[in-house]
Amino acid sequence: ELYEYVKGKLDELLLRQEPSFFEELKSFKEENNRNGERHYYLRGLEILEAKKEKSADDIFRMASLHKRLNNFDSAEALFLRLIEILDAGSRNMTGSNGMRLRVYFHLGEMYFQASNLRGAIRYFEKTLEIIPIHFKAREFMNRINASD
Repeated sequence: ELYEYVKGKLDELLLRQEPSFFEELKSFKEENNRNGERHYYLRGLEILEAKKEKSADDIFRMASLHKRLNNFDSAEALFLRLIEILDAGSRNMTGSNGMRLRVYFHLGEMYFQASNLRGAIRYFEKTLEIIPIHFKAREFMNRINASD
């Protein structure tokens, strides 16, 4: 799942900050409570946005959470900002190719969902430049090509 990495990191963050909140999330998931999950993601954003200095990982998590909350404009802005950071070779950057891969894929997926096929193709192609056998990017490209 695309969000497992983000969820894992956010779980760690929330567990350190508010142990009871982590238990609350478990109950939301067990009950399939979407409002509870939404609250969890919003709280994660609140924690991350409150940090004075944000690493590339923090920005990625924030963008992913905005995407999960269907705040696509905010997610897009953060993902594009992250590309600028990666291109500039920021000191806060860790695992730039892996991060770049995830950013490109998320952008491609968002553009696909918004029916911006030109944008989707651009970012899925960038994903495939890094990992030519990326299954999900290939799957999206096949869907786009089938719709022509």
